[in-house]
Amino acid sequence: MANRRRVERWASAIAAATLCFVGGSFVTDFNVTPGPQMRDAWRGARAAARWLNDDPKGTRLAQFRPTRDARVGVVTHEASACPGWTLFTTAAAPKATLIDLQGQVIQTWQLSLQDAARGLNLGIIRSEHVYWRKAELTAEGGVVAIYTEAGTTPWGRGLVRVDAKSQLQWYYPGRAHHDFDLLEDERIMTLVHELRATTAPAYKHLKAPLLENFVVELNAAGKPIRKVSLTQAVAESPYKSLLVLSGTHRRSRAKFDYLHPNAVHVVRASEAVHLPEAVTGDVLVHTRPESALILLSWPQGKVKWVKMTPMTGGHDPTLLPNGDFLGFDNRGHIGPEGASRVVQFSLDRRRQPWSYVGSAAEPLQSMIRSAIQPLCNNHVLITESDAGKILEVNRQGQVVWSYQPPERDEKTTAAVCQALRYSTLPWRK
Repeated sequence: MANRRRVERWASAIAAATLCFVGGSFVTDFNVTPGPQMRDAWRGARAAARWLNDDPKGTRLAQFRPTRDARVGVVTHEASACPGWTLFTTAAAPKATLIDLQGQVIQTWQLSLQDAARGLNLGIIRSEHVYWRKAELTAEGGVVAIYTEAGTTPWGRGLVRVDAKSQLQWYYPGRAHHDFDLLEDERIMTLVHELRATTAPAYKHLKAPLLENFVVELNAAGKPIRKVSLTQAVAESPYKSLLVLSGTHRRSRAKFDYLHPNAVHVVRASEAVHLPEAVTGDVLVHTRPESALILLSWPQGKVKWVKMTPMTGGHDPTLLPNGDFLGFDNRGHIGPEGASRVVQFSLDRRRQPWSYVGSAAEPLQSMIRSAIQPLCNNHVLITESDAGKILEVNRQGQVVWSYQPPERDEKTTAAVCQALRYSTLPWRK
């Protein structure tokens, strides 16, 4: 009798567990309360655990990568290198450094997120995971820079402008991320993302929570003057399938970050002639999951067209004077030369007249970030983020200059986020 009761108790427990499992699967898969709440709580708990327990150097958050080369400073310097000064940021800190071709530090700028956002409630911040994703020089010797906080969603932490002494001029607290375009009149076009708990009517077929992406225009004082939802603009356009394609992308982030835009550029008068339907002031946006270029009318914010590029998970597609684009193709090569390449391509993808793929001895490989800049002598400045390296190559594929920042040791290297070469420094007389 005792054994029978024991069996009955175990059978009841197993049946109850089975019902709980089936019921939990049902409410989760069919979004029946409390399924969505339980799923979101689980996601939040996992994210919090990772955020709180991550190693101090952030290697799992891709701030630091395994060291490939422990040398520091200028490694290569040929006489043919394009003259000028190089400004760069790394994932080690909210800091920008300006060096000459010999690797000598000319000036640095640095400002913590807490000092930039004085008086604002930013919530809990792990300062060691905050850095400047990109910085550009201003005419008077300051910089505009974009904050990133690794390991959080949204990770964009806004834009800041500091003077030549790193004193705060203004801070924009919107969730700006990845890129901005500093215009000649000091207006700024940038990308902003915001977490949405629910979908909007224009894209109700997407799963929530999700990141809604925006293009935002700031005036010279850092105040927003226009804000357009890129997610909604795509959803209301003939190209709305881009959201579905991006949502099925292999990268897990695309499960909630459907577009993941990583570059923005305002079309200048000299460039509009090379882009179908474009007029001066329109906005080009690049989205990483499908490496697609989107042309937005501005300020209307309507999608004029979407063009797929030949890149895979690419960054920084830059319009050249002849109408071609040059971009960093993070996952576009297979071979001993590395997984990445820099590629020049026409908008219709029929031509790829030039590419650089590294060598077996020095492969080009960066799975995330990275950037390019066409230089005055037809060379290309390359930011190889994962290697913590900046290099200049000529059109014959020769490295004529390379530099490795000091934020490295024998085991780990800080990722270089972006580098820019300047031919003149107007404020230095």
